Amino acid sequence: RNPRCQNRTSSEFHLEVTTGGATMEEGSGGGSEFVDWQRLRVQENADEIPPGSMPRTIDVIVRNEMVERAKAGDRVVLTG
Repeated sequence: RNPRCQNRTSSEFHLEVTTGGATMEEGSGGGSEFVDWQRLRVQENADEIPPGSMPRTIDVIVRNEMVERAKAGDRVVLTG
């Protein structure tokens, strides 16, 4: 047990794996869905801020088909 964790309730996990038409279940409780995800750290363009100012940053989580679409140095427009 983690001594810093204040959660003292037990948790139940359910993992259902399908391979070759056969379904195996481990644990009990709700199901899980595994998806690709990536954290992007987006920073203001240095050319668009006043001289001497620090560019602001924000972390963005993208999932599924958006993973690995952007790489370091790309200019992006994010909506949502």
